[in-house]
Amino acid sequence: MSDWGDDPINGNAVQQFEPAEDDWSTFAQPTSEQASSSVSATHDLTDPAIQAARTNCDDAKKKLRAAQTALVAGEDALADAKGQTRVAELKLADVTDDEASKPWQIAAAEEDHAKKKRSQVRVAGSIDRLKHDVIEAEKANSEAIKILDAATKAAQTPTKESSEDETLVYGSADEFYREFLRNAYRRSIDGRQTIWDAKWWNYAEAVIRIDALWRSWETLRNDPSMGMSVWFRDHADHHMAVLMDEKGPFASAEDISENKCRKGQPLPYTTPPDGLFPDERLK
Repeated sequence: MSDWGDDPINGNAVQQFEPAEDDWSTFAQPTSEQASSSVSATHDLTDPAIQAARTNCDDAKKKLRAAQTALVAGEDALADAKGQTRVAELKLADVTDDEASKPWQIAAAEEDHAKKKRSQVRVAGSIDRLKHDVIEAEKANSEAIKILDAATKAAQTPTKESSEDETLVYGSADEFYREFLRNAYRRSIDGRQTIWDAKWWNYAEAVIRIDALWRSWETLRNDPSMGMSVWFRDHADHHMAVLMDEKGPFASAEDISENKCRKGQPLPYTTPPDGLFPDERLK
C-alpha cells in the first residue's frame, strides 16, 4: 500500500492570494482621472457636483477592484479544489487496488474523495456569483464615470455676461433646494414607496440632479408665459420622480424620521458642511 503522506494542497488559496499590479491589464477600466482629462486647467474643481461625482467615481473604482480580486482568488481556489479532488481520487484508486487494504481504509478514502468533490462543487458554484459581481461593478463604474464626465462638461460650459434678468435668485443648489424646491415640491415621504435622504448632498447623483433643477429653473424663470410650466413638466417632474423612487439614488437611505415627512410638509433637509456649496453670486 502506498504511503501518500500529508495532503500536498492546503485550503488557504483565497486568503493568501494577492494579485500583482500587472494582473489587472485584462480588467482595464477608464479611471476618474482619464474621464476628466479633457477638463480645462481653469475649470472650477471646487464645484460641489464635481466633488460628489469624483467621490462616487473613486468609490465605484474601489468596488470594481475588490470584485475583480475576489473573482481571481475564487478561480485560484477552484483550481486548488480540483487538484485536491484529483489527489483524493488517486488515493482512493490506490487503496482500492491494494489487496492489503482494510475496509475502514477504503471507506476513509471514499469519504475523503467525496468531501473533496463536494468542496470543489461549492467553490465552482461561487464563481458565477463572483463573475456577476464583477459585471455589476463594471456597470456601476462606467455609470460613475459618465456622471463625472457630465459634471465636468457642465462646469466647462461658458456662461454669458450677466444681465439684470440673468442674475441668480439662488446662489447654489443647496440654497435652491432649501428655500424653494423642498417647499414647492411637497410630497409624502414614507421611506418605502417614496424615498428621500435629508443629507441629499452625500449622493453624487442627487447633487447633480438638484444642481440641474436649480440651473434650469434660473433660466426658465425668465420666460413669464411658459417657463414654469416647462420647468415642472420637463425638469422637476422627471428628476424628482427618479430621486424619490424606491430604487433611485436614495435607496440606501436610513429608515429614520429625519428622512421622512407627511403629506403637505417640506421635503427632509439637513444643512450640508460649510463650504460644500459656495454662493455663485459672489464669484
